[in-house]
Amino acid sequence: MNWDEIYRIFDAAQDLQPEDREAYLVAECGEDLELLQQIKKLLNTPVESDFLEPPSATELDSSLAGMRLGAFRITEELARGGMGIVYRGTQESDGRPVAIKVLPQIQRMRSKVFERFQREAAAASKVQHAHAVPVLASGETEGVAWYAMPLIEGHDLAQELHLQRDGRTDTIWPAFGSTDYVNTAIRQVMGVAEALQHIHDLGILHRDIKPRNLLLDRKGQLSVVDFGLAKISSEETLTGTSDIQGTPHYMSPEQARALQHPVDHRTDVYSLAVVLFELLCLRRPIEGESADVVLSKIASGTQISLRKANPQAPRDLVTICEKGMAHNPAHRYATAGEFSSDLKRYLESEAIKARPAPLLRRARKYVRTHRKRVGAVVMLLAMITAWFAAASWQATSTRNQAWDEAFAALDGEAPSLTQWRVAGEAIRSFEQSGSESGARFERFQEAKTRYREEGDRRAAKIQAHYDRGHGMGTVQVREETLNKPFSSEAMMRGMRLAQDSANAFPEHAEINKQANLDALRPKLIMDLDKRSADLLQGRDAVVSAQQMDPLTGVHGPERNLGLLPIDSLPMAPGEWRFTVTVEGIGFAEYDRFVNQLAPEERISVRIIPTGETVQGMTRIDVLNNIYPVMDKATGGRTTECSSAAFPIHLSDYYIKTHAVSNGEFLKYMQASGAPAPIGWDDASGGTFNGDWRSLPIENIGEKWLRLPVTGVPIIRMRAYAEFYGMRLATHFEQEYADRGPDMLPYPWGFGERPEDFKANDPQRVFKKEGDTQEAKNRDFYRALQEALIPVDEAGYQHAPFDLYHTYGNIRYATWAPHVVSSNNRALPEPEDRLAFGVSLTNPPRGFQDARHASFGIAESYYAATLGFRVVKSIR
Repeated sequence: MNWDEIYRIFDAAQDLQPEDREAYLVAECGEDLELLQQIKKLLNTPVESDFLEPPSATELDSSLAGMRLGAFRITEELARGGMGIVYRGTQESDGRPVAIKVLPQIQRMRSKVFERFQREAAAASKVQHAHAVPVLASGETEGVAWYAMPLIEGHDLAQELHLQRDGRTDTIWPAFGSTDYVNTAIRQVMGVAEALQHIHDLGILHRDIKPRNLLLDRKGQLSVVDFGLAKISSEETLTGTSDIQGTPHYMSPEQARALQHPVDHRTDVYSLAVVLFELLCLRRPIEGESADVVLSKIASGTQISLRKANPQAPRDLVTICEKGMAHNPAHRYATAGEFSSDLKRYLESEAIKARPAPLLRRARKYVRTHRKRVGAVVMLLAMITAWFAAASWQATSTRNQAWDEAFAALDGEAPSLTQWRVAGEAIRSFEQSGSESGARFERFQEAKTRYREEGDRRAAKIQAHYDRGHGMGTVQVREETLNKPFSSEAMMRGMRLAQDSANAFPEHAEINKQANLDALRPKLIMDLDKRSADLLQGRDAVVSAQQMDPLTGVHGPERNLGLLPIDSLPMAPGEWRFTVTVEGIGFAEYDRFVNQLAPEERISVRIIPTGETVQGMTRIDVLNNIYPVMDKATGGRTTECSSAAFPIHLSDYYIKTHAVSNGEFLKYMQASGAPAPIGWDDASGGTFNGDWRSLPIENIGEKWLRLPVTGVPIIRMRAYAEFYGMRLATHFEQEYADRGPDMLPYPWGFGERPEDFKANDPQRVFKKEGDTQEAKNRDFYRALQEALIPVDEAGYQHAPFDLYHTYGNIRYATWAPHVVSSNNRALPEPEDRLAFGVSLTNPPRGFQDARHASFGIAESYYAATLGFRVVKSIR
């Protein structure tokens, strides 16, 4: 169908009177009845005068599915809005998903609407920014005007706000109210502001910034879209100067008033500040029963304050919002870039440049918002005006005297903290007065220099305290580490000095940063190792964290930390499990004790496909996912095993069927470059060179490779497990694997040991004989290795899960902190870890008597009969 011909006849016919129109159509269409019917249908279709209304679903082109537009093919309709219909489509050359915006053909008839659509495509095609959706191509095909953009999978910011208000769990951003939410929102608004600066530099005004025009992808990034109201400065406007353009709740006052002079880029700054306001309190600053009411409130500056809407909002964010939403454009941020820079300063804990509005301006705003209340007190104000005039001279005299006294106090050798605080207030007050001459001005300059130098000196001293405190990261950490936010004397001195100095020097950015608790907390640093980076090939690695209760060993709910890499994220001290998940490949787990006295916890992430990791492991399905209650009399399970009786949750997991062997640890050393177990060094006189045959095992031979590896510090055990995508067992995981859901007191159950039960009998005694310590170590190691049984020796699998050597042979290390009783209180000792089981050197007791022995976490600590298994969670 020739749409150019349809447009020509339609444009001419719609200007004719009804009585003349029929004759004209018959003459123009001739015998082409299809053309005649098409034009009559268009002329009889009602079209709203405002193009901002959504197109009707009954229009001529209600569906264009399957149509090819340029290099793209339409597949399905996504949405309808004021500037047309949006379809999902694909780019035929590479199958790339795209969004295609189409101008309905009924609107194409209107030249003004068609020009606006073309202007939107032209404006968007100029924009190239990470936080803006670009135009890939545009054109007109068979009468259909269109342009194509990359398809953003996710939803718009309006939908995200709706989900956050309802407290839903399917939000893309963290939950409202959390620190992560605020930082995420600020970071993304900062990106949008940078995109607006780019747009403004191109000479384009967007004029319709609102949540529905900010798309949120699955990674949480905001992007500007919809340039339907954009204005290019080099082109003539398509609307009269009195036309209102924009969405009511997010309009600037100059838009709402429809001023006779055109709006500028600061209207976009205002609208984005309104969006920031809504993100910080989940409500808009202005509401109303109708658009007219909303517009009237915006035009008059009647709005709720952010401080009232959310009393918890940080002071600097309140100031940034107020400056961005200033009623007078001259009082706003001059550019979107300045708006973005202040948000960045906030995120980096630097002093922002925006300052609260002067008292007079705030008073004017209050008057606009509370006209009736203000009117009631006008007469009272008039009565006291005379009193204020009389008091003005006295106030000025008092102020001048206070300045002189505050400046003079700094002339002493050691001004007190109070004097520094008062001097700082006087300096700021004098600066606001605007005085720039006279003797008092010279004293002010001297005081200001001394005040600035003192702030810098204190910041350096505070940092020196912190550096000394963090340098004590190797000391023994006990109860006080977990029960206090910081424990070293140097760090406590630094914090006290920072808190006191922050009150006296409130505008010193470094001191304010040092006074924040995050300045003291250890920093988490995580990144992929090179092998994993090659394996992932650009896939996202999502990091989560669970804090463990050191008394019960139970991990709490997961907290999303974002994507790798993690760079210097403050973490509360304590026991943590960090999990890194890569969809479609696998996950890695890292159990750490985050030490308050250490400056950072650094983890190099190694991702191994889960299918490879669990080969050769046994799956443990925990009954009811609850750790059983034990009967102290029998050592077995009680008749009731429920969360009400003993609420310890235990998830299903995989565990290796046997302990890690010498041969397996040797292969790990060769693959990773890790050091040898300390037990091997001691047995070889400190000269172990990697040749296992040099150890005192001449009577054992290659059988040694199958014996359990012992003499390994737990830190190296943990490194072995993590190298292969696994971790060490928790206390409950190790004991449940040995005893089972019935909490068996012995591997064979109850009573005397059956004659056919095979185990490496306990209660061996190994004397350290020899003339020197080196000889004693060699003889002890030789005797121990000759007594041990290979980790996978046939017949030594025990109930209930057929794991090798749950009883006898060795004891097993876990990553559970040791807990002691002191003054009727249970106290964790994070520097000590628990071991469970009965080794060949222990008395022949059952599991119910097996001591939960502790051993040190230090790199230098090892035990001769302590080995380990590896486990992996089931996610």
